Amino acid sequence: MREFFKSLFGNPDRKDTKELGEGVWRSDYWRFRRAVDRMHQVLEQAQSDSAYSVILTYADEVGDHLDRVREVARRAHAAFPSSGDHVPAAAMDVHNALTKAATHAATLAQSAAMLGWGTATEASEAGCLSVAQENLDRKSGAVDSQISKAETALQEALQGT
Repeated sequence: MREFFKSLFGNPDRKDTKELGEGVWRSDYWRFRRAVDRMHQVLEQAQSDSAYSVILTYADEVGDHLDRVREVARRAHAAFPSSGDHVPAAAMDVHNALTKAATHAATLAQSAAMLGWGTATEASEAGCLSVAQENLDRKSGAVDSQISKAETALQEALQGT
């Protein structure tokens, strides 16, 4: 039945398949994208305005990285195609950095969820809001760092080919 509707309406994933393939690069991109989506779900569920404003900053920041991750995955697929779970040896560092970036983005969303579900007034009174924000800063920095590592690793891999 699904194939029938694809034949009628086209495949919405066709662009992803063309740009990212069907292997590890597409998986890397979608793993990061799911973490970004989770961050925005957490934002929608924030219990207070102060928690919302803190989480919004990080949700926007991690969302801004989505284009960078897609570009790295697109360029990696163009240079080192992958159609399955096999990671091309020359691009192993790129894949590892993208995977770590997605993992850090997911833990950022988890940390934001803990902040958002708590009462920000109680957290502020206990002095926990600044600690939570430092934790979010650290995790956000780790996301940015891993994406930068992926970009650098891709450049090095491309020069080595």
